[in-house]
Amino acid sequence: MLRNILAILGAIFLIILAFRFFPGIVAFLFTAGAIILLILLFLGIAVVFAPILIWIMLIILLLRLIF
Repeated sequence: MLRNILAILGAIFLIILAFRFFPGIVAFLFTAGAIILLILLFLGIAVVFAPILIWIMLIILLLRLIF
């Protein structure tokens, strides 16, 4: 249950970060990644990948803010 919520929040977070901090093509790729994450969630696979994607996006956000 908690991992499903994390997967949905991760996908939303991915889309928000994509359009806020990245140029067009990269934003499209992150949005596609978020859509794939939601599809995997409904297939039952994303419960493993959601926390990993959230951490990756937080690291990218921090690196982008630092540099």
